[in-house]
Amino acid sequence: MNTATHTPTPYRVYASRRIMGPDSTYVGSATSEENAAFIVRACNAHDELVAALRNIAEYAEHDGTQVAAMASAALAKAGA
Repeated sequence: MNTATHTPTPYRVYASRRIMGPDSTYVGSATSEENAAFIVRACNAHDELVAALRNIAEYAEHDGTQVAAMASAALAKAGA
């Protein structure tokens, strides 16, 4: 059983390639500014995307409009 936890989000890019968490906790670094931005965007959007997809799976047959709005908001946050 994996009991490891990750640094809480939101993450941010610092000094081009360094990824920092709240309170300036060092999370890691990336090979480029673009990769750092992608990692931060993906990690910060992860929980919301998972929640939207869970709702889609559970409610899509019953309330497509509300679920579609949630999914769109999560995808926008992810830059997708």
